[in-house]
Amino acid sequence: MLLLSIPCKDKDEAKDIAKLLLGKRLIACAHIHLVESFYHWEGELQDDNEFILMCETIEKHYPTIQKVVETAHSYDIPCILRWGAEANPLFQRWVEKEVRHGKDGRKSKRR
Repeated sequence: MLLLSIPCKDKDEAKDIAKLLLGKRLIACAHIHLVESFYHWEGELQDDNEFILMCETIEKHYPTIQKVVETAHSYDIPCILRWGAEANPLFQRWVEKEVRHGKDGRKSKRR
């Protein structure tokens, strides 16, 4: 399983990208968190609020996710961080089902 972290300029952008990835069944789940970010951009120190889009997916979808996010994102250089992760077996199977076989019309709930 992969965990992705994608900073976005605002909550609407994070929600739009999450819905886009979910609609394409590239991710199983998305969470959005407000954070305060500090970084240099064009020679100036920035202090901004951003919204982090956290997603669960599988390795084989990462190249497509990267292309989709880079196209949809408002930043000149979007950040897409990924980590390999292990989950409890029930959740792992749910993620794999959602991103591999989710287009069959069956509803799936993890809760």
